Amino acid sequence: MSGQKKGFLFGKGRKVLPSIKITFSEPIRKFDLSPVSYSCFDERKELVFPNAINPRLAEEIGMHVGDGFLSARKYEYRLKGSKIDEREFYQDFIRPLYKELYNLDVSIRDYEESYGFEVYSKALWTFKSKVLGIPPGKKTRIRVPGVVKVNDQEVLAAFIRGYFDTDGSLSFVSKYGYSSYYPIVSASSVSEFLIKDVAEILSMFGLGPYVWFSGEYWSVQMFGYSKFVRFWNLIGWNSKKYVDKIRVWRDKYPDLVDGAGSVAWLKSRTLPVSTKACGAFDPSSNLGLRPIFLEKMS
Repeated sequence: MSGQKKGFLFGKGRKVLPSIKITFSEPIRKFDLSPVSYSCFDERKELVFPNAINPRLAEEIGMHVGDGFLSARKYEYRLKGSKIDEREFYQDFIRPLYKELYNLDVSIRDYEESYGFEVYSKALWTFKSKVLGIPPGKKTRIRVPGVVKVNDQEVLAAFIRGYFDTDGSLSFVSKYGYSSYYPIVSASSVSEFLIKDVAEILSMFGLGPYVWFSGEYWSVQMFGYSKFVRFWNLIGWNSKKYVDKIRVWRDKYPDLVDGAGSVAWLKSRTLPVSTKACGAFDPSSNLGLRPIFLEKMS
């Protein structure tokens, strides 16, 4: 039962979004793997590395950019998320992904304030820093790696999915007299470069994102039903946290979802198996934020 008010047409304000237009011109090229340096540990583990960008690797890079950290002082990489709502995502999706990509068995466990893994590997460190071009150390100036910026829709969608699964937020706020109704998809970072790079890709998908600066964090947001459905259909989520949230919303407002013919993505989805979800900045609400910068990325 949707609880629809008499005379109210769900989704009546849907926008007609622009078509997809990928403007990156670079084709997918083979990597030069010669900079990868193996330790005895790496050789015993028989680590392997992809020889070109592909959607699975792009998704892992998105996760790295979101919640990952590459040490600048030692050959360490770590990926950690929430202890509360990301356990299944790490165990059932992330663990097999690292095995598939790198033949790496990651040991996922609880930490004091997070859940995830740490791995010491010279080969993985040199692959990420020297082949993928992800800078080690603080992420204040991190951006979308050049190896991802190719003329391939699946690669770009996978990167965005990995990033939003780990460092994004999906909210359904009350609007038009309905509770938890209006969708907002967003992500935040200390890096202006990353958020503007992400917004550029989202714009190629016709999602018309907004970029905000709150005084501390940069944020990219997409407001409304039409943008949510397009994100849902073209990019989607692999984190069970978000899939469950969408299911609750779908069950609450079946007229809205079914009327758009968009329910197929969720019904056909095999649950994989969530991160410090960033708060969405809604310009129409009083959140006590002080937005300094608002730019529509077209």
